[in-house]
Amino acid sequence: MNRIIHALSLITLASSLSACGVSENRTLITASGVITPVGAAQVAGVALTLYGAKDLVTGAAPTVLSQTEVGADGTWSASSVDVGQVADALIAVTNEGADGGFFPTLSGVVDYSIGQSKTDLSSGRLFVVPRSLATLLATELGKPEMLEQGFVMGVVTNGVTPIAGARVKSASSLSLEVWYPTSDLRQVSRTETSANGLFVIPARPALLFLDLVAEKTGHAFATTLAPLKVGTCSFAVILPASGAETPKHLVDVAGLVTPIGASTAAGASVEALAPYDYATTSSPTALASSTVSDAGTFSWSQVDVSNVSQGLLARVGGSSGAFFPTVSGVVAWVSEADSDKRVSSAAHLFAVSNHLATTLSAALGQPRMLTDGFVMGMVTDGRAPVAGATIARADGHPLTVIYPNATFTGLSETATSANGLFVLLPDPSLAFAAITAVKTGASFQPGVLLPSAGTCFFVALHP
Repeated sequence: MNRIIHALSLITLASSLSACGVSENRTLITASGVITPVGAAQVAGVALTLYGAKDLVTGAAPTVLSQTEVGADGTWSASSVDVGQVADALIAVTNEGADGGFFPTLSGVVDYSIGQSKTDLSSGRLFVVPRSLATLLATELGKPEMLEQGFVMGVVTNGVTPIAGARVKSASSLSLEVWYPTSDLRQVSRTETSANGLFVIPARPALLFLDLVAEKTGHAFATTLAPLKVGTCSFAVILPASGAETPKHLVDVAGLVTPIGASTAAGASVEALAPYDYATTSSPTALASSTVSDAGTFSWSQVDVSNVSQGLLARVGGSSGAFFPTVSGVVAWVSEADSDKRVSSAAHLFAVSNHLATTLSAALGQPRMLTDGFVMGMVTDGRAPVAGATIARADGHPLTVIYPNATFTGLSETATSANGLFVLLPDPSLAFAAITAVKTGASFQPGVLLPSAGTCFFVALHP
């Protein structure tokens, strides 16, 4: 609340100075950076306008400090931006884009109220929300009016990756209705941030600012001020408090790698991956790596999973070219609390041979399988493969499944053979889709698919 009072006092001071005919010297800077769409979207054609925060929120005709367009690669730059009379923050507001595909989005460029020097900057990280996502959120919240009134959206982050398991609230005593989009941006909950770290708050028309902070056990966050503007999404970034250290949470992982289409996986590399990083970037960061032993085992020691949400994945490959990059699950967290991030049993990974991937691609007449990536899986009772099971989407949508016979000499079975295996061809709709196995007298837990280009995502379906 103190920051809101401070902001309002600045507004009063600026008005008084203007009435007395006092003006500050011009201070020209060049600002540049990158704009990031929330979700997958092309930002080419989006234009942005720079304002002073208090002027935009309270001014009847706020002063335009600069206008520029976003490049196809998401970069933007504005020169000769006069920030001489900007006492709080320089902010950017995007337009709807050439095709009207974006919701007007406000995000901060630089905060001068904390003593930031008024010099050129190249680190302006802006955000823009697709109109389709804004409409979906309004529908999910049952608040269609928020598209006209405006709303706050934001991310809790350590500055590099989103933080899951955090709750957002007002830094004052104000009661807020906070919602959290799921990692696939298809639904919302009232519980905590998902893997994407996002939150949504319907705006109250009478307010000028929201003072926001996040909470998560073991973490400390700085307060951020979100200016509100009718018909606009104000995007707020909540960062760790200055000097705060993110607690490390370390786990040990060991297990077995089963080769599919090869006699041994010895010598293959095994990398630990964060699921959200793997699902949203083309080059996910390896959290740990090791080599498969002659006995087919692997191990990682002291993997830092403090900001790794959902669980752990493993990617098996190798410079020898013997294996097609294969990603399979290691463990799913009980919750996003660090204390619940445990690996209590041996991991069972899979490695699909390059020979098998190439053979399947040729036999199915699907050369793009190797570039677009595909899904392969096994139905198992926990000890051995299960024959006679069929695969279906949990949401009931149609699914084309290929069932190889036990010797991989045919691909026209109607259910899993003795090897328990199945194959799904490249299909964008399978991203984050849940599938399950169906067999009379048995029940299986669903598995979530994370297909990716140039990769075989391998899912094991257990009872």
